[in-house]
Amino acid sequence: MSEALLVSLVRPPIVSTTRAFNNEATPCIGFAYISGFLQSKGYQVKIVDDIAEALNRSWDIPEFPGYHCQGLTIDEIIERIDPHSHIIGYLRSLPHRQEFFRSRRRSLSRCHRHVRRSGAEPHP
Repeated sequence: MSEALLVSLVRPPIVSTTRAFNNEATPCIGFAYISGFLQSKGYQVKIVDDIAEALNRSWDIPEFPGYHCQGLTIDEIIERIDPHSHIIGYLRSLPHRQEFFRSRRRSLSRCHRHVRRSGAEPHP
């Protein structure tokens, strides 16, 4: 019997302008649904919830003045992704935050070259 493929689901940190830094952490119920479905199809699933793992922690984004994040840093996210992952699924951000996440996905790609990656929008 073959080993189940490992899927890592990554929820990114909250990105906001320094003037609108007021988002509260909420459960990522969508990943729970996706995880349950994947497990029912025989996949192993690991979730990295950047916000839940670093509640009430914020950090500035030097290359994007006027913005900061709530949650894990990019390096901490990469460290938490299982190196045996076959697929990494991540929640993509809203359009005005895309450039920040595009630069972070490049970091992820350098560390996990062998892995297939896929992103999804938070809402339609």
